[in-house]
Amino acid sequence: MHFRQSILTLPGGRDLAYAEYGPPDGIPIVFFAGFGHDRFGCFPPVGSIRIVAIDRPGIGASSRQPGRTILQFAEDIEYLLDRLRIGAAALLSWSAGGPYALAACARMRDRVRAATLVSAIAPPGMGISLAGMNPVGLVGHGMSRLAGISRVLIAVQLATLRLAAQHHSDLLLQSLYLTAPRSDRHILALPEVREMFSRTFRTASAPGVAGLIDELTLLARPWNVDLNLIQGATVELIYGDKDRLTPAVIGARLSQLLPGSRLTVVPGAGHLWIWANWSALLEATLGQIDPGLRAACR
Repeated sequence: MHFRQSILTLPGGRDLAYAEYGPPDGIPIVFFAGFGHDRFGCFPPVGSIRIVAIDRPGIGASSRQPGRTILQFAEDIEYLLDRLRIGAAALLSWSAGGPYALAACARMRDRVRAATLVSAIAPPGMGISLAGMNPVGLVGHGMSRLAGISRVLIAVQLATLRLAAQHHSDLLLQSLYLTAPRSDRHILALPEVREMFSRTFRTASAPGVAGLIDELTLLARPWNVDLNLIQGATVELIYGDKDRLTPAVIGARLSQLLPGSRLTVVPGAGHLWIWANWSALLEATLGQIDPGLRAACR
C-alpha cells in the first residue's frame, strides 16, 4: 500500500498536515474525517484510488487557527490541491466532516466532481437535533448543547476523553462499544476498526484539546456556507435508519437544501456503517463521476 504524509506550510505560516493513501497517479478522493479524527482516521483504498486526508486546524499535526471558519478550511484544501497538482477531485466525508465537504463543494465548484456525505451532522438553525456532534459516542446530547454555551464546560469533558485516548485507548474503545447501539457494535468489534480508531483518537488529540474545542464550538454555530453555490458536483447523502447520532431526518433536510442531491437511507445501518463498507463507498463515489471526466480527476 502506498502511503505518504507531509506537512505543508500555508501562505500565512500555519502548518497543514495531510496523508495520501494509494498510488500517486490514482483518481483523487479528498476525505473529511469525523470529529476527533485526523489524517489517520480512514482506511487505505484499493485499486487506482488516491485518498488525501487532512488534519483540520488544531487537530493532529495542523496548526491551530483560533476564530477560523468552515470556509477557511476549504481555502486550505484548495491550496493543498494546487500544490499536489490535483486539478479536480471527488469528496467523501463522515459525520462532522460533512460541513467541510459542503464548503469545499461551494468554493471549488469547477473542480469538485462528486461528493458523498455519510452520516453528516445537521446545520444549526434548521430545526434539527445537533446530537451528531458527539466525538466518540460517550458524551451524549449534552456535549452538543454545551458547545454553544461554554468552552470551559466542554473542555473538561474533552480533556477526559483525551486522557483516555492517550493512555487508555482499550478502555476508551470498550466504553464506546458498551454505549453504542446494536447496529454499530459488530463494526466496533472489527480489529481493523479498533486499531484505526485507537490511532486516530491518539494522534488527533496529541496537541491538546484547544483545537477540538475550537471545532466543536464552530460546528455548533451557523456554518455560513452558501449551499446555493453547490451546482457542479453530484452530491450523495447516505444515512442509516438506526443511527442515533445523525438520524436520517438530517439527510432529508439536507436533501431539500441541496437540489439535485440524492438521499439513501440504509436499513439497519448505524453511525459507523461507513467502516464496514469503505471500499464500496469509494467505488460508489467514483461511480458518480461521468467516465469522460475521470481523466480530469487525475
